[in-house]
Amino acid sequence: HYVYFPWGGQQLRAKHFWAAIAEVKGDGYIRNLKMAWVPGVPSETERWYRVRVVAEGSRIEVEVDGRKALSLSGVFAGRGAVGLAGYGWYAFRDVRLNGSATPLSDWNGDADLPVHSFTVGLGSKIMPSGCVAPNGDVLLAAGSQLVRSKDHGRTWSQPESLPEKLGEVGDYGSSLFKTRSGKLLVMVFRRQDQVNSATPEIAISESLDSGLTWSDPVPSKVANGWPKMPPILYPYGPPVETEEGTLLRFLLGGVKEEGATFTDVRTWSATHAKAFAVRSADGGASWSAPIELDQPSWVDQPRGKIPGSLDFTEPTGVALGNTVTVLIRPVYSPTMWQCWSADSGASWDAASRATFPGYAQSAVRTHSGVILCAHRYPHYSVNLSRDGGLNWDEGTVIDYPVWAMGCLVEVEPDVVLCAYMNARQDLPLLAQRIRVTGEGLRVED
Repeated sequence: HYVYFPWGGQQLRAKHFWAAIAEVKGDGYIRNLKMAWVPGVPSETERWYRVRVVAEGSRIEVEVDGRKALSLSGVFAGRGAVGLAGYGWYAFRDVRLNGSATPLSDWNGDADLPVHSFTVGLGSKIMPSGCVAPNGDVLLAAGSQLVRSKDHGRTWSQPESLPEKLGEVGDYGSSLFKTRSGKLLVMVFRRQDQVNSATPEIAISESLDSGLTWSDPVPSKVANGWPKMPPILYPYGPPVETEEGTLLRFLLGGVKEEGATFTDVRTWSATHAKAFAVRSADGGASWSAPIELDQPSWVDQPRGKIPGSLDFTEPTGVALGNTVTVLIRPVYSPTMWQCWSADSGASWDAASRATFPGYAQSAVRTHSGVILCAHRYPHYSVNLSRDGGLNWDEGTVIDYPVWAMGCLVEVEPDVVLCAYMNARQDLPLLAQRIRVTGEGLRVED
């Protein structure tokens, strides 16, 4: 078992400290048994923390600076070695052990940490976009390049050049997706600042040969009524299609008031942002004005009259019939936000907090109905929901690169291709094939 205290830039500036007890089986994945926010503990670098871990019988307890952080029963610790581990910036001092020493056996000190990621031929400068083409090829695109796999993501072709008319393809822009009816499309999105207009330009390009060639983008009709604040909205994540055929694309934008005194994001609550959805009921021919994802009500105010949260950044959604749930990266909340719509995105409930932290996320719903949310922090993690987004597991760390921004594509029933940006933008894009089982996640070769 493994007790750890994850770190990250967003978590540090948002001032929340987390602790976790995980199971490690030697396959390189860190499966959290329990992870919790620890109130009362500041979150800083260049600071020493006093940690006490008690492993007694089938119980593990963790304290940080005298504050009770975690307690987990039913854990069979058995016998083994006590070790220290870390990633990135870390240090230990004044380590003390209490207990009865026993001889150490069956310990391989030369074993390497398993690495399951592979490269696909794309770079990490742009968040990728992916889907399964009508002919069964798995497609991944980033910027002006596309790669394809004919064996469910195991091996990949050399990069193909995408036409300039599509712009930069990726889930933080012009997104690649396949509709329920089998159309392979790119939603070309040019922001307000790119077209010098109060509304963005949206167009749809279609491929009739599984991504070999692309039509000229057909302009969509974009409704007026876009907000003055935020002045620019950025698309994030792939379009989501509901059972009735409504398309949704999620947007975010920063709210920076002119003349603001406090602008440093490390000043808690100084940075503000909002998230929206636009909808199309005609296959992308026309799009609505932005609809706020957080629509709280009050005793004297109906839903939709009170401005929504200012702690929303990147939103990613999945459809469950005509119900849509969206996970949103926070600026300062210790956990992710979650929003719900029961009418294909026409209206939204008040936002609530999810149970786990995360940033720069991607999401997918599998053949069996399990929702995966892959995200930055801790490390590159995946959380699962088996009941339509109502409840979430404790999460599994599957890799370590800090950026995480990527896409999830179900390439076989309950086998998901995770493609994600590397630790630096000059390094290649990484990917893994993971299988969802009744017990959790495992590597799929």
